[in-house]
Amino acid sequence: MLAAVSGAWRPPLPRLIWRTPARAVAAGSAWGIAVAAGFTAYAWASCGVICLDDVLVTGATAVAAGIVSVGPLAAFK
Repeated sequence: MLAAVSGAWRPPLPRLIWRTPARAVAAGSAWGIAVAAGFTAYAWASCGVICLDDVLVTGATAVAAGIVSVGPLAAFK
């Protein structure tokens, strides 16, 4: 009713601008890298050695999980 009176119609959801997906991927990747670093430090502290394949699998999984879980939260300012 108010929009009809003021004459300005706005869509119910904000427009997706080109920076939004980039912000989501950047925030998810940063979260994933931090989690992967923590898991790598934990593995090094408990085993005394760092296996490269373990770091790569943990890093890829953590970054993918970060983009999927944290990315949508970062997309909304």
